Amino acid sequence: MSKKRNVIIGVIALLLLVSVGYALFSDTLNINGTATAKGDFSFSVTTQKGVMDEINSESLTSLNSIGMRRTKATSSGLNLYSSYVSDETGIESSTITNTSNTVTINASMNMPGQSQYFTIKVTNTGSIPITIDVWDEFIKEINIKGKLLMDDGGEVDPDTIMDMVAATIENPYGLDSADDVAWRQFKSKFLELKSVIVPKERHNEFVNNLNENPNAFVEIRTGESFYIICSVAWGNAFNNERIKGLEAEGTINIELPIKQYVN
Repeated sequence: MSKKRNVIIGVIALLLLVSVGYALFSDTLNINGTATAKGDFSFSVTTQKGVMDEINSESLTSLNSIGMRRTKATSSGLNLYSSYVSDETGIESSTITNTSNTVTINASMNMPGQSQYFTIKVTNTGSIPITIDVWDEFIKEINIKGKLLMDDGGEVDPDTIMDMVAATIENPYGLDSADDVAWRQFKSKFLELKSVIVPKERHNEFVNNLNENPNAFVEIRTGESFYIICSVAWGNAFNNERIKGLEAEGTINIELPIKQYVN
């Protein structure tokens, strides 16, 4: 890896915006008299860099259905704690904080092969069951920029590699389509939502409900929590001998579709 010295990823800022379906509902029902139905839609968010120890529990399980819009297929029922922990590297230099429902991650890595995990815990603090729409698309906006550091001290915008390949601009370093693929793969793995961890009992109810209700959701009841595990990873190195480093930073905006649960 000596040829990859001075490889630095800058600061990755993740803004995690939780969308609210209902903040409060209140209604009056007139049925041969008066009855009142009231309930509070409320939840709290806490965060931790790395993987929270509490998810290493037989009462919790994963629901890996993120981004699979309405396919009604789940890859779930696993406890992934040990694999996540074994993959962690470099989290000493990273932070995750939250103010109300806005979560900010700052992460840095200095070589390919590193990955870092972050945990977001959402607890139902209201009187109404909540759910997270795992069939929705979470990632709303991605803005990742970088520069390749070359052996002669020059810098190259990797987003222009295909223009070089097409000879529409000068290609002094002989960059090719493989370098473009490496850059695109780097961006695609820059930040990922890895798992939603839910109570196993609720998971089993959800899977059973899918057989009868194609619009079923996971029900999170009062006092219960679910967990979102996300990662920042640098999984690819460039093979071009003239590339000696990479600097990149990005912002990814994600909306977690947390809603009032409707049976």
